Amino acid sequence: MNAHAITLEPGAELVLVRGFLAEPERAALLAESASYPWEQKPVMGMPTLRANAWFAEDARAVYEYSGQRWVPAPLTPLQTALRDRLEPVLGERMNAVLAGYYPHGGAGVGYHSDNEALLGSEPTIASLSIGALRTFQIAHVSSGRPPVGDIELPLDDGDLLVMRGTFQRRYRHALKKTARSVGPRLNLSYRRVQPERSA
Repeated sequence: MNAHAITLEPGAELVLVRGFLAEPERAALLAESASYPWEQKPVMGMPTLRANAWFAEDARAVYEYSGQRWVPAPLTPLQTALRDRLEPVLGERMNAVLAGYYPHGGAGVGYHSDNEALLGSEPTIASLSIGALRTFQIAHVSSGRPPVGDIELPLDDGDLLVMRGTFQRRYRHALKKTARSVGPRLNLSYRRVQPERSA
């Protein structure tokens, strides 16, 4: 496994693992995703091209961000198997998955931080890319609006990107839109939720 660690500043770390998912795993997850409870909810009142689905072991783990409220579905068997495979890599056990579906290059996500109370103060987030190559952007929280990206990382089919430590407090991230003709992308973002913190 070819893991590349990127320390942005003391305490804020990215780990990039190219080709973490083999083709049969990617195909199985993509096929399974057809049955996910996808929803397209507006962000701050604005429509979005991407669709999301939220899964968690704990039914109390309602996820609220950007004016949206997500009630979890149970983890699927494939999501659970992948979570068990991630555990020795991450050194901790994830218990929730935010799935995202981007039908084409015009669908993306603006700059944000995953810093909701449900996730704790220094969450580890393991993001898996399936499908079209897309560009992941990173900007320090001190950047203006709109942020100027400090780093751009191409994320390809099967890549794993881990964000950990103070990353969510010190940086924002985005999925860049592109005018190029690209196919769909499925993203599975594994998290450890703490429902008692959001009560």
